Amino acid sequence: GGGGGGGSSSSSAPAPAASSWSAPAPAPAPVPVWPRPSGGAVAQWLPLVAAPAASVCRVIPEEHDAAFSVGYDDIPPSSEELPPEVTLTGVTMAATFHLRCEVNLQQCAMQLRNATYNPRCRNGSVLRIRLVDPTPLCAEFWPGGEACIKSCKANAEELRVIARRLARMIQKCGHPNAKFSAFRVYNLQAQARLGFPVRLEAVAKKWERHCMYEPEVTNCLQFFLAEPRCSLQIYGTGTVAVKGAAGMPEAQEALRKVYPLLREFSR
Repeated sequence: GGGGGGGSSSSSAPAPAASSWSAPAPAPAPVPVWPRPSGGAVAQWLPLVAAPAASVCRVIPEEHDAAFSVGYDDIPPSSEELPPEVTLTGVTMAATFHLRCEVNLQQCAMQLRNATYNPRCRNGSVLRIRLVDPTPLCAEFWPGGEACIKSCKANAEELRVIARRLARMIQKCGHPNAKFSAFRVYNLQAQARLGFPVRLEAVAKKWERHCMYEPEVTNCLQFFLAEPRCSLQIYGTGTVAVKGAAGMPEAQEALRKVYPLLREFSR
């Protein structure tokens, strides 16, 4: 009887409580932060092609930042004109203007053809109007009255006429106070063929204060000019792309200024 009682008491003993302690969750990996270096250098994040999940931080030296903002006078002046076979082709321009009034994007989208407006998109507060005459283009409008014509194959005068036409379209959609103003052409892009291949490594070594060349990232060399203010993408095949010029004369002057420097390193 005693043994049975002892067995029942031992079987009815409460089980030890499970411990509530658990190992802490591992801390998330810190986000790499690179503070802006002193001296005006610019930090850029470039994703690696071989490892898309990783990123590297490339710091543009102070000289590159100064070459674009202040400018160097170490490029020798040259009065040599471009050869007749070196011409800029494939010219595209972009423009901005203002309507000087608030714009109801939804109302305009309901009354205009070839207009799209989706407020649930990521950039929902944008009205896009597409035209095919005189040239295919896309214009974007914001509620504050700002407007932008994306890059298209048209000259400055044609862009001004198109911008006035777009402003008139918005005016007819219940915005009588819309006024065309503050027209500005920007971001001219054009290409030219030099007629000879270029040794990019030698150009980057001599004009390192104006150049940015990363062969592991891209196959072109970036050449920055402060006067005229623009950049040139130079390929080893001899193709040069002028970007960011304010107009056609500035693009021609930039190409004329760089042509003797590239001819020195032809191969």
